Amino acid sequence: MKKSKQILSAPKFIIFILFMVFVIVIDVCVIAGADKYRILGLFGLSDFSHSADGYDLSVHFIDVGKSDSVFISFGETSILIDTGCASLDGTAKKYIEHYGAEKLDLVIAAYTDSDHLGDIGSIAEKIPIKKLLLSEYDHALTDPKAAEIYQQLKLYDIKTEHTEAGKTYRFGELSLEILSPCKDYDSRNNNSLAVRLAYKDVSFLFAGNALKTAERDMIQNYPEKINSDVLLLSHSGGNEATTQEFLDAVSPVYVIISASEYDLYHPHRDVIDRIEGTGAKLLRTDKDGTIIVATNGDDLKFFLSGKNC
Repeated sequence: MKKSKQILSAPKFIIFILFMVFVIVIDVCVIAGADKYRILGLFGLSDFSHSADGYDLSVHFIDVGKSDSVFISFGETSILIDTGCASLDGTAKKYIEHYGAEKLDLVIAAYTDSDHLGDIGSIAEKIPIKKLLLSEYDHALTDPKAAEIYQQLKLYDIKTEHTEAGKTYRFGELSLEILSPCKDYDSRNNNSLAVRLAYKDVSFLFAGNALKTAERDMIQNYPEKINSDVLLLSHSGGNEATTQEFLDAVSPVYVIISASEYDLYHPHRDVIDRIEGTGAKLLRTDKDGTIIVATNGDDLKFFLSGKNC
């Protein structure tokens, strides 16, 4: 008996064609610069937040517009620096919840304002927070903007600690050192927390809302510690911060700006020019989406969610 030739039925043939088109689209997008995790995520086939699984440390610069929110995953340890605005419909909360973090061992707030700690209530409602760090010079009692934030902290019974420059928090080989404020500047921005994260041979500096005065004092007080591989800029790249002197002292290889794609004034052109003059690689959440930096303590690997394909 002759063997009959197997011919794909119409439904199977259509599925095959669609699959091939899907593969080609992904390849084209990747070649164009889009991240494959972002593309697969659009089809529900991958989760961008887990792009860095397998690395010791992953630092997630969540796209929260013109504010900051950085999620840090280190083994069983989860840390959050700022939460973004509450008006962003819980962007940071959704990201951390989707990632699967069951608790936050530490939350660090640059200061008690809506763009840095506005989403603390919705996060605390879903994810237990062990401790929240605030600047020792956070003048909550004299600033009405902080009143609602402190009400949220009280409502969810969040344990707080007012910390100071020079203090270090350790989680195994991971350390977080407070570099600013070095004194009471009588300025909420300058009194915000700036933090340096170090793990083996890699380091990150989160500049908080430090302005030029606080930047200068960090350079003077921590000349041997301020140097960092990755720098998160203060004030979404506003020109009231990030001086040339500060950039030279930090000497970052990568600079990250958390900004809104709808903001015409941040980051400032002069700041971008200064960064480009250093030769550092610039990444922006308003253009690159959420940015994940992964490391095993030596090299850095970047994953960008992208704004589109």
